[in-house]
Amino acid sequence: MPLISQSIPTLLRGVSQAAEAQKKSDHALAQENFLSSPAEGLKRRSGTQYIATLQSTQMGNVHIQTIYRDKTESYIAVFGDQALKVFDAKTGAEKGVDILDGSQTYLDTDSGKEKEQIKSVSVADYTFVVNTTKTVAMAADVSTGLNNGALIFFNQVSDKTDYTITVDSTVATHATTDDDPLSTTTVGTKIKNKLLNQNGENPSSGSALSGFTIVQNGPVLWIKKDDNTDFTIDAKDTQGNTQITLVKKSIQNFTDLPVVAPNNFVVEVKGSDSTKFDNHYVKFVTNNSGTFEQGQWEETLKPGIQFKYDYTTTPHVLIRKGDGRFAFGPADGGTYSLYTKTGTYNMVNQVVTVTSTNHGFSTGDILDLVFLNGNASNRVIAVTVTDANTFNYSVTSAAQTSGGSVIFGKANTETLPKWNDRTVGDLDTAPNPSFVNHKINNLFFFRNRLGFLADDDVILSRVGEYFNFFPETVTTVIDSDPIDVAASNTKVSILKHAVPMGEQLIIFSENTQFVLSASDDSLTPKTANILVSTAFVSNTKPSPISVGNSIYFMTKKGVYSGVREYIAQPGIDIRDASDIAIHIPRYIPGDILKLAALDTKNILVLLPDSTGITTPESSEKNLYINRWLYGEDSKKVLNSWSEISIGNASTKILNIDFIDTDLYLVVEEANQTVLVKLPFEDDYSMEHASGDVIQLPVEAHLDDKINEATTGFSIAYDTGTKRSTFTFPYKLRETPTIIGRYCKQETDLAASHSTAYSSETSTYVNLKGETKTLEPFQSVPTSTVTTANAGTIQTVTAEGDYRNSKLLMGYTFLSSYVFSQQKLIDKSTNAPILSSRVQMRYFYLNYENTGSFGVKVIPEGNVYSYKFNFNRLGTTSANKLLGSQIIKLNSTGEFVNQVETEVNTTEIPCIAVIDETSPTQATINNSWQSFRNKWPDRPFFILVPVGEGNSTAAVKHPTINPQNYTKTAVNRDNGSASAVSDWFDLTGMSQYGAGTEITLWVDISGSMTLNTVIESYVQFLAACATANIDVTIVQSTTDEDYVNPFISDVVGTGQSEEENVIWRGDNAGIFLNPLETGVYKFPVMSKADRVSILVHTDSVFSAGFVSAEYEAMYHSRSKRL
Repeated sequence: MPLISQSIPTLLRGVSQAAEAQKKSDHALAQENFLSSPAEGLKRRSGTQYIATLQSTQMGNVHIQTIYRDKTESYIAVFGDQALKVFDAKTGAEKGVDILDGSQTYLDTDSGKEKEQIKSVSVADYTFVVNTTKTVAMAADVSTGLNNGALIFFNQVSDKTDYTITVDSTVATHATTDDDPLSTTTVGTKIKNKLLNQNGENPSSGSALSGFTIVQNGPVLWIKKDDNTDFTIDAKDTQGNTQITLVKKSIQNFTDLPVVAPNNFVVEVKGSDSTKFDNHYVKFVTNNSGTFEQGQWEETLKPGIQFKYDYTTTPHVLIRKGDGRFAFGPADGGTYSLYTKTGTYNMVNQVVTVTSTNHGFSTGDILDLVFLNGNASNRVIAVTVTDANTFNYSVTSAAQTSGGSVIFGKANTETLPKWNDRTVGDLDTAPNPSFVNHKINNLFFFRNRLGFLADDDVILSRVGEYFNFFPETVTTVIDSDPIDVAASNTKVSILKHAVPMGEQLIIFSENTQFVLSASDDSLTPKTANILVSTAFVSNTKPSPISVGNSIYFMTKKGVYSGVREYIAQPGIDIRDASDIAIHIPRYIPGDILKLAALDTKNILVLLPDSTGITTPESSEKNLYINRWLYGEDSKKVLNSWSEISIGNASTKILNIDFIDTDLYLVVEEANQTVLVKLPFEDDYSMEHASGDVIQLPVEAHLDDKINEATTGFSIAYDTGTKRSTFTFPYKLRETPTIIGRYCKQETDLAASHSTAYSSETSTYVNLKGETKTLEPFQSVPTSTVTTANAGTIQTVTAEGDYRNSKLLMGYTFLSSYVFSQQKLIDKSTNAPILSSRVQMRYFYLNYENTGSFGVKVIPEGNVYSYKFNFNRLGTTSANKLLGSQIIKLNSTGEFVNQVETEVNTTEIPCIAVIDETSPTQATINNSWQSFRNKWPDRPFFILVPVGEGNSTAAVKHPTINPQNYTKTAVNRDNGSASAVSDWFDLTGMSQYGAGTEITLWVDISGSMTLNTVIESYVQFLAACATANIDVTIVQSTTDEDYVNPFISDVVGTGQSEEENVIWRGDNAGIFLNPLETGVYKFPVMSKADRVSILVHTDSVFSAGFVSAEYEAMYHSRSKRL
């Protein structure tokens, strides 16, 4: 069998679930918390940075909208069931929200469905909010206008002409003669007198009008009935009815209207008889606001029709105000009082005095006061300011109570925008928008128009007038008028989402995708049309997302999900959407809540929603990542899928959104909701207490990462116990990692800061009182967060004084990558060679800028573990951690230092230091049995401090089999160097390899304290440090069952993936990069088709892999023809 080698040129393709024969060598079976970077290879993701705790409890199924104004100002708006909060995205600080006039009731949704039933979109300082369960309605109010009565307009007079006006049965005729003055006013006066039988004039026929009023202004008569009831009227002249115009409710032509009319008189201009769509209404507006005088006609709406919305049913608005606060309410144009202050009041002698610290008002200010208790009446009134904390006003009735509580603020200071009323036309010429009497499914912004989706209709506002969905005029169609079009299709098409992409709007229903476009370059009511584009069944729960020339949308694959990419390029009519998840049919969970994208990095992120269809893989703490790259001729050359996991089983990600290159996440845990951000650029920076940004030479991979200057973090020191207490700004879900950080030097400020400050130092004081330097990335051993108190406590403790330390803190996380099954490829056909056996011998992993990682080789159920670490403090390249190998090439290109080692993770010593026991013998025996059932081979040492009347007999030891423990007397040194006991020697630590982790448990419950054995304790830790043995320290102040702590797999579990290493620069104090680049070799010794290779790390350091290679024995079972 010949020895061959096969290269894996990249590790970029991500996860594939295709058939083994179809997978490429650089596909993965699993990839978690590693990102595929075309420039850097397979690279570990950054840690999340903690921003703030938004709420000390869970938020639940809320709807969250990210409001992005610019790079320096963004907000997170959280909409719950009748609740609303807004937070600064950069700081997490809660902003003031004035919820006006009880408008929180608009947010009333079906229980637990806020995130599905609330939709929102932000445009500048306005966030439009839709409750999709609300049916939009028109208000009962109807339009008004003076349209009772009639106008007679004598526009011309000729001699020998008869002018006849008939009102009901009364007829008045005036015939002009050659002797009459030809005056339109005179003719009008004659007709008026005859109709009313006045001034010696009698009706030509019938009796005089009774119950009528006739008002004349020049050539115009205004005839109306006093009780506003209807009447008949007719007007004729013997000049072919060309010199007299009758205006009663309607007229045929606008040009026939008089220039004198009553103010607010409404007339319908009918236009052509062949259509009802060119008629319109006009209203007369007098020049000087007089009742009946000259003026002009303006277009208006028909009297007696509904013209405005029921604003309680229309979308509401969240408005960012100039003072940094927000206001939420209906867009009804109303003016509201803002109750910005609270206080107390009392009434004495008909004077109400209000007390409120620094109220900020002046004498004469008109305040709106609402009294929360007592008998005082709410009122709006001008006040007299007594001083900065009090003001008063007088009342007319005697006081009913001695005092109570009050909220108040300036009256009527907030004016909301308004959904514009119908101002012209009628229900035919200016119909209600299609969303009226329907529920709005979603909203969007397109081509400077606000848009709504309702049923199968797309409704867009006027251009630049986002609150106006009625036309400006009905006499013509204006390009800027609203657009209201329906999606025509043979299938039922309830529209759910609309996504702008260039000049087109892509609209989604469950079964069809449509395109709203224009027949020419301008999108107008005349040119807009909706066409079917594609017909893919989609999952419409998450909104599709536009990135460049592509739109990504979710599809259903049974209990799993797929993703399609709809591509639109200018000038190219593409009617297809490719399945970019076709090779991972059982990877993405069946219900996705949201998509987010970073176009500058070609990254798509999917957030699952476990409240929908669930799969075994479903988890709301996981994010699914797609990384793509297009090559020449717009051909996709990279389509890589992987996942990111954050937190633990109690973690639930509520929302994701990119702001610049950071992914902002609202994360819910068992007892809190926090805001964090995940950088997708290398996270080499941190905020300094001075406000400066420190650039770190090496990235620290910690989630929920903070530093010692983070708001809400503090360190307290107890001189009695000699322990520091670290208080975190969030509740701890597990034991955090605390490490030293890089200290900013004065010279670091020279390039970018005008004001320098002294170089930072980072020190701590050990138990001997010695001040030591805390090196960058030096681990601080702390107490453990147990399962019982996880999610409830915010503190851990550590021995020593760390108040002057510069720190980074957070949670380590696991990154892992599983290689796909390796196959030999026939270079001539590019197909795998199936008729052969490949016996893998060694695997070579090309790593870059890496601090630590482990490898597990798993052939047919066995597990062999290997580990690589950079040089630890005090070690050389020849003295690595057990099982690690740094492989270099010599001058001839051969691999050197090829040492094969297996890691010992079973015989890990456990050491208990205790001078007496209060638990019963049965308790000790029960704990011992549980310990040995779980850890049958671990050495167990009981060190009993004796003296001062104490002996080893004071400590109950296990009396049941197996009694494989060692009980040894040690000195109570009480700080005396001469009384030290050598614990290191007594427990045989010298036989364990570098990198071993042990657990030391010390009783400090009262009969002994740490000071009882302090010198022996410090010497033991120093000896372990010299031998590169990591020590997990547990102290107990109450429980003397010394066996029980070792049962938990939280401690004492052997080599930890967290390295807790110490490293530093050279003697000059220069900060050196500990990350290394090279090739790591490890044995496989298995058939290629029967082995899995897993690369993993959960250290605080970076890890990156560029390529791989393996050598194998190749046996061909047959010869190819």
